[in-house]
Amino acid sequence: MLINTLLMDFIKGFDRNQLVMMDFESCLDMNSWARVVDMFVDILPLKELGFKEVLNDQGRPPYCFSDLLKLYLYGYKNKI
Repeated sequence: MLINTLLMDFIKGFDRNQLVMMDFESCLDMNSWARVVDMFVDILPLKELGFKEVLNDQGRPPYCFSDLLKLYLYGYKNKI
């Protein structure tokens, strides 16, 4: 049971390169702030910066902290 808890995965977004009826990458301009935030957070050493993976042993798995940081930075830039 302990091993299953340790292997629990975070909630992940969908694969943007998957085959769907619409192309999600084409919805964004090439110079979009969302692309900058996505690239910036992906190159950050998040674990070295103090972000920790916290997994629940009950209920729904948490969202990945890198996805939440991307959402926060995008919202901050757009004053949301």
